[in-house]
Amino acid sequence: MDWKSYLFFVFPSILVILNPIGAASIFASLSFGRPTVERRRLALKACRIAFGVLLFFFFLGHILFEIFGITIGAFRIAGGFLLFGVAWQMLQSYQVRMKGTEEEFEEGAQKEDIAVVPLAIPVLSGPGAITTIMVLSGGTKHWWQTLILIACMAIAFIITYFVLIHAVRLLGILKITGLRVVSRIMGLILAVVAIQFVIDGIKNILPEMARLIP
Repeated sequence: MDWKSYLFFVFPSILVILNPIGAASIFASLSFGRPTVERRRLALKACRIAFGVLLFFFFLGHILFEIFGITIGAFRIAGGFLLFGVAWQMLQSYQVRMKGTEEEFEEGAQKEDIAVVPLAIPVLSGPGAITTIMVLSGGTKHWWQTLILIACMAIAFIITYFVLIHAVRLLGILKITGLRVVSRIMGLILAVVAIQFVIDGIKNILPEMARLIP
């Protein structure tokens, strides 16, 4: 896979799992009535924290593989199924509940600073996003792939930031129908990515399975 093909695979994967549109609806409801300057501060802080969380798993995720004896193939298959579950909910236009519980959202709404919980964690850097980053980082074989992956993460969060600060205006334009259309399109893309993760995982474990066959 050359750098262009890798770029066009990695960037949509990250942007879709971050789901800026879905995060915008949560951000708009939690920050309702706050001054514009504070909303910008909260959005920036949430994106910076979530970016830091994903960078942590990007660089140290392989340690978890070693500690628990997990192969990248097995993690790709498990991650693919996990992401497909998220994609299925998006295709059905359901709220993706695995990103946070009702208690977390209620707690966040009562706090002065909602940037950490629930915006950064678990809305932007939930299980799906962490799994995606760990699977993608486990598949990097060249230095340029690492650079592209980190750059794509940064660009995706920049886009997410601008979506969040314009959340109210954006939601007013899209309405409920527009949100459902966008959610289903992103869900379809994520479903394709999830299936590709499973396929790559099966390719990884086939040699191991072949050695077990007498």
